[in-house]
Amino acid sequence: MNFWQTILISFISGGFAGSIVTYFLNKKFDIFRRTMEERRKKYSEISELLKGLYNTATPEEQKEAKEKIPTYYRSLQTWASDDVLIKLVELMKALGLDQKIVDEKYKELIIAMRTDLLGKTKMKSEDIFVIGKII
Repeated sequence: MNFWQTILISFISGGFAGSIVTYFLNKKFDIFRRTMEERRKKYSEISELLKGLYNTATPEEQKEAKEKIPTYYRSLQTWASDDVLIKLVELMKALGLDQKIVDEKYKELIIAMRTDLLGKTKMKSEDIFVIGKII
């Protein structure tokens, strides 16, 4: 085999190996991107449903929240990060307790969602203003 044939075979095999690596990296990134998009959608939906638990909600929003939150919780068991799921459970357990505890658990949930989606957040509990009270 001469020098140029060796170079040609090296380029072809190197290109083939590079293509395989690129394919798998792109596939992994696509899965990550789709997962984060689904999480963003689910977090927005649960956040909207949670407003139905507050006294500022319309009767329709309150009814919808009570009907749909269990379904969304089951969906979040698949899609949410561990921290978000833990914070949601803590909020649900706090319902019926002192309003300050409930508000704090709600704020922790929002911060956990932001951290999961954005990678980090500078937002602190005192930066989040809760309008209304849980009824």
